Amino acid sequence: MTEPRKRVAQGSSYRQGVGWRIYDRVMHRIDLKRGWYRVPQALGLLVLIGLRNIMRQKNLYDTTAQPSVGGAQPAPYSPRVLTERTADGSWNNLQNPAMGMANTRFGRNVPIEETWPDGPEKILEPNPREISRRLMTRDALIPATAGNALIAAWLQFMIRDWFKHGRSPTDNPWILPRAADDPWPDPNITILRSPSDPTAAPHSTLPPTHTNILTHWWDGSQLYGGSLAEQDMLRSHSGGKLTIEDGLQPYPTDPAHNPTLIPGFWLGVAMLQTVFALEHNAICDRLAAAYPNWDDETLFQ
Repeated sequence: MTEPRKRVAQGSSYRQGVGWRIYDRVMHRIDLKRGWYRVPQALGLLVLIGLRNIMRQKNLYDTTAQPSVGGAQPAPYSPRVLTERTADGSWNNLQNPAMGMANTRFGRNVPIEETWPDGPEKILEPNPREISRRLMTRDALIPATAGNALIAAWLQFMIRDWFKHGRSPTDNPWILPRAADDPWPDPNITILRSPSDPTAAPHSTLPPTHTNILTHWWDGSQLYGGSLAEQDMLRSHSGGKLTIEDGLQPYPTDPAHNPTLIPGFWLGVAMLQTVFALEHNAICDRLAAAYPNWDDETLFQ
């Protein structure tokens, strides 16, 4: 027997008044006919507002509306949030200060009621390893004529700014059987599952949710940290600069937070991490020369 699935309310109440609906419809038509980037700048910005409205109404589904227990809470409002990045990503939206902060839920791009996971028999049929081998196996070098290895480094550097599920549980992993001709060294392929949402209400009849332990924003959290504790460890507390030791940023001693011990870390990520940390410090030097009265905190922010 499977648990009955409760229907989840559809749609969004975001800017659904008559005036906004008319506005969005007109802007959408302008975009379809001309394109927002081909019209005068002022009109283009108005078109983008309409397109964003439509996206939030029809393509972004809020999982925070589902019941939760505990969870991350933003610090009280401070005027500093108007001009400074918060370490945990809170207060980017003044009406919803918890939106996108670290350790809050991932949103969805499809209606929430459609996000029930498939059962094991459907997830493993066909075998994901077979799909991977058919799509990704290369028998010959295919030159990348439009890019180079920096693209891979940049994408992984950005991913470390945007999202991370957290450490996967080691119990009850997915076990993928290995085909006879598969060069994988072990008889079975073990894939750890994504961690569950620690804030999910017990015995919920709603689809499962997951949390992002990083800030959801494009805010440099892979450089400046996702909490005040991380940020404090990375800062030199002198001249607004980040700490550089032997040409590199220091790494946390805790293995759970040391990025070099997390799968996927490689030289390309370390290179970009170092480049941007040094760039931050170079900008601090320029600002300190231009504004000698600025203290460490002002220069850092």
